[in-house]
Amino acid sequence: MKKVILIIGLFLLFSCRNNDCYIEESLIFLNQIKKEFNDKSGLFLIHSYGAYLPPIITSQDLESELAMYLGKDVRKIIKEQKKLCENFENQMLIAENQIPIKEFHFFMEEMKSKNLPFWENLVEKYNCVSGISIPIFSEDYKYAFVYEYSMYGRVNGGGLCRLYQREGEKWLLEKTFNEWIS
Repeated sequence: MKKVILIIGLFLLFSCRNNDCYIEESLIFLNQIKKEFNDKSGLFLIHSYGAYLPPIITSQDLESELAMYLGKDVRKIIKEQKKLCENFENQMLIAENQIPIKEFHFFMEEMKSKNLPFWENLVEKYNCVSGISIPIFSEDYKYAFVYEYSMYGRVNGGGLCRLYQREGEKWLLEKTFNEWIS
C-alpha cells in the first residue's frame, strides 16, 4: 500500500501541468523578470488577449520563430496555455502600478459608452500603458515566451518579443526579436 501511495505521489509531483502549476510557474517567471519592465510612469497590465501577434509579424512567422523552442505545434501550445490562464490576469499582481485587466476593460467600455476619445483620456488618466503577455512555456518549462509593449497614445508606442531560457532556478534572456516602434 505504501508503494502505491508513493507512486501516486510521485506521479502527481512530476505530472504537474495543470492550471495551478501553470499559474505557479508564471508567478515565478514574472517575479524574476519584472525588473526588466519596472517603468512606473504609467499603468501596467498583464493579459492574455492579442498578446502573441506583434504588429510586424504574421502568426506563421511567429510560429516558425518559436518552433525550435516551444515545439512544432506552437499554436496548440499557445491555445492550451491561454485557456489555463483565463482568470490569471486578475490573480497576478507583480508591479506597484499594475491594475487588474478588468478595471482597464471598464475604463475602455466607459469611454466607448460615453463616446469619449479613448487615447486622449487614456493618456490623461494613466500617462502611458505598458504591459506584458502571460508567459507561454515549452512543455518542459525550459523556455518561456512573452510579448512586451508600451503605448503613450494613438501612434506612439513600441514592443518586442522576448524568449527566456531556464538555467537552474533562474530565467535568462535568450533573445529578443520583432521589435517595433510607432
